[in-house]
Amino acid sequence: MYASKLVGKKVYTAGGVFVGVVEDIIIDLNRKRISKLIVSIKRQIDVDCANENSKEQNRITIPYEWTRCGDIIIVNVNDSKRSNS
Repeated sequence: MYASKLVGKKVYTAGGVFVGVVEDIIIDLNRKRISKLIVSIKRQIDVDCANENSKEQNRITIPYEWTRCGDIIIVNVNDSKRSNS
């Protein structure tokens, strides 16, 4: 899937709860792949990746490896409990 196709996709938790919409993406140029999704949130979810500043702006940054992408994007919130590497 092209990275540009991710912008505007709806994001849900693995339990089917709507989180928000992909607003932007972050590319790791050294590894030549998507590293994170910036999601405009409609609902707070328990993810450790969101800093306080981003929560105030109603956005969170989700590591791409926590997601499964297709017609919609599923984020596995349980993966947020893993250590960030």
